Amino acid sequence: MADKITLAKAKAAAQKQRIRILAMSGIDTPPQNVGVSMVPIESIFTDKALFQNREADFSEESVGRILRAVENGSFRMEVFDPVLLWKKPADGRLYILSGHSRTEAFRRLAKSDKRFKSIPAKTISVAENEAKKIARESNTLSTRESDLERGAYYRNLRKEGTEEKELIALSRQNEGKNGIHILNLSYLSPRGYAVGRLKSLDEAGEGQKTNMAIIADWTGQARRTFPPLTDEHENEISEYLFLGGYGTKPHQFSSRQKFMDRLRVVVLRATEFGQFRHDKPLNLKNAAATGTQEAQFNARYNALLKEVADAELTFKEKSLYAFTQLREGKTTQERADALVAQYGASWSAAKLKLNALVADRDKYLQSDKAQTQLFGLSGTNNGLLAQLAALPALAEKLRFAKANFKRKGEGSSRIVYTYGQYVIKLAKDRFGVASNRYEYGFYKENPHYPLAKVVARSRDFHLIVSQALKPVTPAMFKKAVGVRWQDFMQWHENSFMLAKGKFFMFPAIDPAIDGRLSQSEFAQKILRIAIKTDLARGDLARSTSYGLDKEGVLRLLDYGSTNAMIRSRKSGGYK
Repeated sequence: MADKITLAKAKAAAQKQRIRILAMSGIDTPPQNVGVSMVPIESIFTDKALFQNREADFSEESVGRILRAVENGSFRMEVFDPVLLWKKPADGRLYILSGHSRTEAFRRLAKSDKRFKSIPAKTISVAENEAKKIARESNTLSTRESDLERGAYYRNLRKEGTEEKELIALSRQNEGKNGIHILNLSYLSPRGYAVGRLKSLDEAGEGQKTNMAIIADWTGQARRTFPPLTDEHENEISEYLFLGGYGTKPHQFSSRQKFMDRLRVVVLRATEFGQFRHDKPLNLKNAAATGTQEAQFNARYNALLKEVADAELTFKEKSLYAFTQLREGKTTQERADALVAQYGASWSAAKLKLNALVADRDKYLQSDKAQTQLFGLSGTNNGLLAQLAALPALAEKLRFAKANFKRKGEGSSRIVYTYGQYVIKLAKDRFGVASNRYEYGFYKENPHYPLAKVVARSRDFHLIVSQALKPVTPAMFKKAVGVRWQDFMQWHENSFMLAKGKFFMFPAIDPAIDGRLSQSEFAQKILRIAIKTDLARGDLARSTSYGLDKEGVLRLLDYGSTNAMIRSRKSGGYK
């Protein structure tokens, strides 16, 4: 009795949910064309591509339940849950939206029992897109779909333009704790290695199936996290993990976070100024990899490992020698003990150094990770810029830049090199490092000012990478601002002095020019920088400090010094 009550409640809840789904689809509830009628089985069609997420055409489990109910006499047509049909406007054909398994059961039963030649059904007439949505959502109430089938549902929603934020909310609502896992699977290619392996493991042992499910989950998360990854990269990632990359051995990944951290470094190495090389393989086997600091760790580890082995061998040899000498009466117990203790201490010291290095391994890895953290791009590539950023000493960076980049100019503390559509500002001394640090911070804090964008920096601020600007000629400046450079500077200096409560440096400006610049967003923002900040006046007063970006916007390209920094340098600071 309890089971019948539970079943009735479940069916009632399912029916309410179907009504809600119809309401969400924009159909009046209850619609006039959703009355239950007996529809001949032979007049019902299926379209798996449009109206079903499942790999199989129907659930054999659900079909079996109906067949057994008929066989044991418990089947009741009057309480049977009607299937949901869609009437295609073009030709009037009826297609199953929900109830593929129920319809299949009736088809089988109809071969021997005329009662089942027709099936209770509700028929709706809506647009095809609405029918697709209803089918996909109402099928969630049927026999539970596999994780891959549920992933296909969210993949289709994404293709139809559903925002990621909404997909996350839906997956959590519909899938519960399994929501993010299902969402990760929705990013997998239906014809990819991961999906293929999951399907092929249906009859495999639980352990192998669980491992592949984890690998598929990680691979899907990789594609969520790094959208530029292609289907080929997806196959490379899942195949790498399945064929030995995933596991608990020292060279394998058992932590999702550690694998994602490593993949992030690999992706960044294949990225140059935000442009990911889609045609380039990730080479995960090689990249499983070593950053600069990790390579140093490995070299040091191997050296200490050898030192420990050598110290152990020497200790055993000297211990045997001391024992032989003592046995033959050629030395005293005290001298034998001292000899053994001496080489035992060397062996212990070597082991302590090795253990200390192993304990510090994470510091090496974090150093590698930090070295690739660049503002805006969040990383370097595996080319010249990455090599430059990885060099530890400023002198090494200067030599490398001189040999590999085109020099554009030089100031008192920084050398500027060109790199494609970007410029590299490389410090020559501690003041140059301070200038890079200030310029980076000033841009981050004041993105609303007309400044050349700082797109990357090294961790030590030895270098910053900025947006390259087109040099401004007098004619270009006048076209952009509306006045000559000389008039702009005269107005700027007079306005600055007035704001500071001082006498004008230049004669009063022409009222027409003053009015034009008072309405100029560029002029007002540059004046605001001069008044509100301590930026060096010299940087603002040189026409060479300005340039045009690709959109023709005038920007300040050199803003790395403050008046306080200059005074400190003159008084002996930054040595």
